[in-house]
Amino acid sequence: MKKKILIGLLVVLVGVQFIGVDQDNPSVVEDVDFEHVEQIPQQELALLKSSCYDCHANSTEYPWYFNIQPLAWWLKGHVNSGRERMNFSQWGDLTADQKRHDKEDCVMVLEKKWMPPSSYQFMHGEAKLTDEQRKKLITWFSK
Repeated sequence: MKKKILIGLLVVLVGVQFIGVDQDNPSVVEDVDFEHVEQIPQQELALLKSSCYDCHANSTEYPWYFNIQPLAWWLKGHVNSGRERMNFSQWGDLTADQKRHDKEDCVMVLEKKWMPPSSYQFMHGEAKLTDEQRKKLITWFSK
């Protein structure tokens, strides 16, 4: 009986590999993209792009493991959730109050070291922020 269950589970796991996840990104309109709307120094922008943009912009770079199910479903849900919460590619569409609120949120999550998540940093070493880098971003978002 256990053998049949294990074989059935294996068949299901192999079968779900054929159910792909959409890896297309929505288009980025430069006029509303954070990089073109805000006067952010290149160093801070580079930090945002390496640590935040995969989940909080329309420029996600999907890694090889994004083709492994059900991991890809979980990751795609995480990306979609991040974009819904804050999308740097749509920054220019926000009101002044929304921008202020999102900047305050950025300060809070950076101070509490909630972002980028450790699960993301595990596979993306370049996303890990030093305390000095966090301070730079906090200072910029606090303006």
